[in-house]
This record gives sequence, structure tokens and C-alpha cells, in this order.
Amino acid sequence: MPILKTGDLGYFDGKGRFYITGRIKRITKLLGKRIDLEEVEQFLLEKGIETICVEHQNRLFVVSTLAEIPPEIQACLLEYLKISPLLVTFESIPEIPRLPQVS
Repeated sequence: MPILKTGDLGYFDGKGRFYITGRIKRITKLLGKRIDLEEVEQFLLEKGIETICVEHQNRLFVVSTLAEIPPEIQACLLEYLKISPLLVTFESIPEIPRLPQVS
């Protein structure tokens, strides 16, 4: 069987079907700039804000349970990433969904 290194994590079930459960690295590109999504989440966590970051249609979505990420933190993140504010959307949700931890 050939091996294709995609960076995806997953498992095969008893019928040989493959289920993707995540990625080894969560890196995206916005207008050619590589952005590590976990690094962005860690940057904000160090400022006391828990987030989940995803890329969708060439935009970075920063999602938190806060009603609003303070504008000064938003500006700090944009400066840190060195990207246009037009590429980032800050969203609020009631709860960050988490999968159960597998041991």
C-alpha cells in the first residue's frame, strides 16, 4: 500500500474505513503568509483569552466565548501576525465545543 504523507491524523475502523480526526500541524496560509493556528491560540491564551482559530475561505476566524475580544488585544494580535485586519474575523460563541479526551 502506498503511503501519502498528508499531515492528517486518524484511524481505520473494523471495516477498513479511514476517519480523519485532526492534523499533525495546524498551519494555514493567508495571502502567502504561513500562520500556525496553535501559535495564535497560545498567543491569546497568554493574554488570558481562550480561543479556537480556524481558516475558512482565506480568512482567519478567531472564536472565543467572550462577548468581544478587547480591541487592544485584537490590534496586538494583528501586529504580531503582521496581517491586514481585513483577513481576520473575531467571533463569539456561547461555548467552545470539545471532543472527549481519548486515552
